[in-house]
Formats: sequence, C-alpha cells, structure tokens
Amino acid sequence: MRFIFFLLWCAIINFPAALCSAAQNSCITAECHIDIGKAKYLHGPLAADICIVCHIPGEGDQPPENHKLSYYKEGTELCLDCHDKLEKFLKGKTNHGPLEDGECIICHDPHQADNRFLLVETKMQDLCFTCHEDTMTNQNFVHGPVAGGDCVVCHDPHASKNDFLLTSTRLELCQSCHEETKIYFKRKYVHKPVKESCENCHTPHGSKFAFHLKHDTTDLCWECHREFVQQLNSSDSKHTAITKNGCLGCHQPHSSDNDKGLRENKKEICLSCHEIMKRKIRESQYLHGPVKEGDCVACHDAHATNYAKHLVKFFPDDFYFPYKIENYAMCFGCHNKEVATEESTETLTNFRNGKKNLHFLHVNREKGRSCKACHEVHAGNQEKHVRQEVPFGSSNWLLPINYTKTETGGGCVVGCHKEKKYDRKNPVLYVEQTQTQTKE
Repeated sequence: MRFIFFLLWCAIINFPAALCSAAQNSCITAECHIDIGKAKYLHGPLAADICIVCHIPGEGDQPPENHKLSYYKEGTELCLDCHDKLEKFLKGKTNHGPLEDGECIICHDPHQADNRFLLVETKMQDLCFTCHEDTMTNQNFVHGPVAGGDCVVCHDPHASKNDFLLTSTRLELCQSCHEETKIYFKRKYVHKPVKESCENCHTPHGSKFAFHLKHDTTDLCWECHREFVQQLNSSDSKHTAITKNGCLGCHQPHSSDNDKGLRENKKEICLSCHEIMKRKIRESQYLHGPVKEGDCVACHDAHATNYAKHLVKFFPDDFYFPYKIENYAMCFGCHNKEVATEESTETLTNFRNGKKNLHFLHVNREKGRSCKACHEVHAGNQEKHVRQEVPFGSSNWLLPINYTKTETGGGCVVGCHKEKKYDRKNPVLYVEQTQTQTKE
C-alpha cells in the first residue's frame, strides 16, 4: 500500500521514474534509523516509508556516502516541491529569517515530532524564544497571546505583506480581538495616535503599566503634549483635576464626540467636580455669557495658571482693589475697558444718572471696588448680574442688595446706604429725594 501511494506521489511531483523503483527497500531497519517513525506526527514521505522523496538513495542496499546530507535540492527549494503553497509567502514584503535562509528545519523536524506541524518545541513560545530574546513574559502585564504562548495569533511564522510578519494590518489585527474599539472611529474626534497605530501608546507584548501602556498615563500624554509640561512646571496654580486624576480625569484617550477629547462637554465636565457652582447655575435666572454658552475655559485655564481661580488673565482676588484697566484684564477681554474711565459720559455705559457715570463713581474711591463687589461673575437672580448680597468686613458679614431695573435706569437698595435710583433721561436729584424721605 505504501509503495502504491509513493508511485502516485512520484507522478504528482514528476519524480524521476528510475528513482521510484529504488523505494521498495525501507531505510528503517533493525540496524538503521530504528527510532524513526515512532513519534506522534510523521512527515508525509516518512509515513509512506519513501525516504527518497528527499534523500538520494545509494547503490543496491547500501546508503550513499554522507547520505544524511544527500538531498535532491537544497534548503527551502526541497520543501517547496511539496509545500508549494508556501511559495507565495516568499513574494511577501517580510519573510521569516529561517524561511529566507532556506532553513525550515530550524523550526520543523524533517522526519517526526510529538508536536503538530512537526515543530521542534512543544510550545510555540519556546520555539520563538530560541531566536528571539524573551523580554516580554516577565512584565507586570502580559498581552493575552504572549501569556498563552501563542505568538502566531498575531505573527505569521513564514512570511507576510506586513511588517513584523503580522497577519494583517495593525489596526485590523488589534480589532480582531478588541472589537469594542471599533466604535472609537465612529466618534467625531479621534485622537491622532489612535488613527496612526495602537502601538503609539500600547506595547503589543508586555508592559509594567496597566493596559499595556508604554509609560505611566501622564508621562505618556506628555510625550506629545510637552507644552503642558512646561505650563505646569512654570505655573503657581495647578488644577486639582490634573494633580489628582491625571489627564484621563477629563479626557478620553481614544476618541470623543466632544472637542479636545473631553469625556463630556466643557460645562458638564467642569460641573461634575464643582458641585456648588452647579447648584448655583441651576438655581439662577441669569447666567454670565460664557457660563450660558458652557464655555468655562473662556475665563479659566483648565490646566495651570499664575492667576487666582485658574483665570486666564489677571483679576484681583481682593474685594477692595485700586481701579486700573490693567487690574481687570480678565473682564476687559470682553467688556468695554473704557467703561469707568470718564466721570461724565453718554456712551460708555448705561449705568449713569443723566451723564454721571456711576461705574466711575463706584470704583474710583480711596479703597476702590472690584467688579465682583456688585456683579456676580457666574450666575444670579438679578438683572445685569447684580449680586443679591455682598460680603463686608473681615467677618464676611453679607449685606443685601436689591436691584430694580427700569426702562431708562434703575434703583438699588443696599445694606450700607438708603435706596439710590438713577435715570439716564431724567436724572435723580439725590438731595431732593433725601428731603422728601425726611418729611415722610
């Protein structure tokens, strides 16, 4: 039966007919090759007892001189006579070193083995590490295929059109297991490293950091975003969100439907920590423009700054502060910086009694007043963002403010003085008003 099988084989591979007749005598005898043919897996020619498919036979019953090295062809060419499907691999972009060098037997036993595919090692991992240094399996976090010793999950053992003998492109390969990552590319903003390659941030074999990251999370982000390292190092005030939670406290590392890769829109992500401000905004009727637009970073730097309250420009933290335009750079980034520079005006502000500029009146005093002495900077329940109460003195006693707006002016009742009214068209005479109140 074996001989019949061999004759068919000879016909298929166009083996020389003269040599076919020499296959009747087996090489496995009590004197020679006694251990051959006893393993779990046998090479096809050996299983058919037709050694001369690969080896040149001797004369008669005698083996040729150096018959162990007597092959019809050298290296890979001999293997490809039968394993012709492998020939296409040699046309790939990347060939495995042993295949390139014609040394198939570095990985495969040419006769028999107890391992599938006639591999010379039981574990694929052990076979790979005979050539490749093992710097992977001793890491704190080891990639699943590496931990399972199954390198060929990702790498083709023969050849590939991809670098590093990968079985497909990097992204396709990663997503073949990590299917949940496909959603990343359906979001509006995809992180640039994600678009390029997962390996920009993750090591494919093993790492001492969770999620197989190449570095600690913050250090990894700073490899590209170095401008924030300089900002943090040169700033007096660092946002607690960064020092406590790192970059990922606010940003998605892969993709997001929010600008800058934020986990939520700017307003919601800020208010997720600033609960008191969240409640104030929810309970207020009037919102400052940036707050209404959900643009906290119009006024505050989300990372680090040299100004109080993480402001992007200077604004005095003190309640009383001398009035100068440069002292209120934060407000005057949007508002008219000339609003309190002239004592008399008809154009600079609507807060005037006739032509008398009441902004000028309030801030140009011995101690001065900051904008927040009268105005809420985030939200409130009085028009023009006028505060409902104002702190007074070192005890932080709160003085009530009751503001009423009219078509041409308004009025204000404060705990520190009697009701004051103003009107742009019909100026209020405070002396007459006081006399009237006295008579009453």
